[in-house]
Amino acid sequence: MRPSELSTPASNPFCAARLRPGTIDYIFDGTTNLDQLVATLAANRWRGQITGPHGSGKSTLLAAMRPAIQAAGRDVHLLVMTDDDRNLPRFFLKSLRGSSPSVAAIDGFEQLSAWNRLRLKWFCRRQGVGLVVTTHHSAGLPDVCRTSIDLLRAWQVVERLQAGFAVLIQRSDLIECLARRRGDLREALFDLYDLYEKR
Repeated sequence: MRPSELSTPASNPFCAARLRPGTIDYIFDGTTNLDQLVATLAANRWRGQITGPHGSGKSTLLAAMRPAIQAAGRDVHLLVMTDDDRNLPRFFLKSLRGSSPSVAAIDGFEQLSAWNRLRLKWFCRRQGVGLVVTTHHSAGLPDVCRTSIDLLRAWQVVERLQAGFAVLIQRSDLIECLARRRGDLREALFDLYDLYEKR
């Protein structure tokens, strides 16, 4: 069972409100940082992809990059795709036309149909709009970052979430959940919600 949207941070540190992209800081692996990633994106004419497996922090990293891209003088137009989405909403392309220097940020790019992925790339190139996407596999854009999860960084996320709460989740719990979820940290955190509730 996934954490209820009605859960409050006061009752469980793993509730849905605390797991949304942008509420948890992205933890870098020590080989790069936010400034370097934005510089890479800028060097590639604001075109790039964040690739990685399910639950590896792609959405969290994109959320972290948004204010840095804005600080570099670009408006960021975010579109979050879901499993049911295959088409681009009409309002989205309209919002990019004639705007100040901007970047279209698509979270879940692979959810779009092949035609809409091509259409969006063509539109952005023609309009001079940047395009940064999260995807599980290459979208044919320059690499900005490849995300992955290791136990050290996953445990840092759990420690940050439990700060100020009763510490009911141990490292062994995280290891078990990550193994069961095949390294998908997001799903593992949902499992830890249930475990926290039981304890």
